[in-house]
Amino acid sequence: MSKIKLQIIYSYFQRALQVLLVPIRIAIITKSISQEDYGKLNIILTTGMIFTFVFSLGLQKYQGAKIPGLDKIKQLEIFKT
Repeated sequence: MSKIKLQIIYSYFQRALQVLLVPIRIAIITKSISQEDYGKLNIILTTGMIFTFVFSLGLQKYQGAKIPGLDKIKQLEIFKT
């Protein structure tokens, strides 16, 4: 099997595992912390996800343009590793 197929299978397996474990994680969290703390946790997690999305917009393009003296392919290779 090719390397790319293994990466795709691993990616789908990882995503499926995350989806299946969410109800278990929520059950454990809601039993161990209060409603107020759970609300605070959700606000923190949501804010973190929003910041991650917003700050990643165009980041590779910006960084690639800021590396002088390298061709585009080499610039992209640096930031994809």
